[in-house]
Amino acid sequence: MKNGLLSLLMGSNSFVLSDSTSSVTPEDLDIVSAAIGKEWRRLGRALNITDGVLDQIHMDYNIAGIYEVMYQILNKWVQREARNATKRVLAEKLHEIERDDIAQDIK
Repeated sequence: MKNGLLSLLMGSNSFVLSDSTSSVTPEDLDIVSAAIGKEWRRLGRALNITDGVLDQIHMDYNIAGIYEVMYQILNKWVQREARNATKRVLAEKLHEIERDDIAQDIK
C-alpha cells in the first residue's frame, strides 16, 4: 500500500485500487453510475442489495436511464452501510465484478 492505494498484480497486468477508508462521495457515485452500463445489476448484488430492491429501483428509475438506476442503487448502499460505505469497499466490489477500469477511478 502506498499513498492510500492498494496495488494488485494479476499476471502481466497491474492496477491500483483505492485503499481509502474515507466515505464515498457524490463524485464517486457519479463516476460509477456513468461507467457501469449493463453491469449495474452485478454491482448491486456485489453490494448485497437484494434482487427485489434492485428490481424496484429499476422499475422506479429506468425511464431516466441506467445512470440513474445505478446512482439510486449506490445511494441505497450508502444509506444502509453509513460509515462502512468506503472508497475501498466500492473499489473492491468493482474489482470483484471485473470492472477494474472503473475501480481505478475511485480515489
